Amino acid sequence: MFNYLDEKYSSAQYRQIYDISKFKLNNEEEREHHLTEQSNQMISAISLLSVAVIMAIIGFNNTIVNINIKLSSKIEFNILDLFLISLLLLVFSLLFLVFSQWKYKVQAPSDIKEIEEAILTDEQWKEYIKESYRLKQMIDLFSDWQVSYSNIIKKRIIFFTTAIVLVSIAILLIIIAIIAII
Repeated sequence: MFNYLDEKYSSAQYRQIYDISKFKLNNEEEREHHLTEQSNQMISAISLLSVAVIMAIIGFNNTIVNINIKLSSKIEFNILDLFLISLLLLVFSLLFLVFSQWKYKVQAPSDIKEIEEAILTDEQWKEYIKESYRLKQMIDLFSDWQVSYSNIIKKRIIFFTTAIVLVSIAILLIIIAIIAII
């Protein structure tokens, strides 16, 4: 038999879980949005830096061809090589940032007709009068979405971090080349 007191406590617990789950899902969506936004800003900055490197290569081409940097007895670089390597690293970082913005498919619930069919044919249809039962279904749905968003964000972060490392190396090479020119 249906116990009102148990349902009252159960509903309150599931309401709290529902609210926290919804907050967590919103947080994941926001993280993804901010990561994509930050990636856009990085693409703009790297594009400008790439143009500056190309201009440096064109502008200093005759001057920098003859300048060599000797790192050790076996390792020696031409300044032009450093600029070209840094340009290549910047291009790869742009590619990784584009990959970080890829629109991955988020695990979504079934179509509305399928949901309607599942609810109407559920043998435990009497449970739907309980708010806790309805909230539990929503919590399970939020959980699936949250896991899907979390996995997508992990992929984006790997691409984004790789791009940052490549840009950092490129900037370091550019600084070394500029110091050698001066």
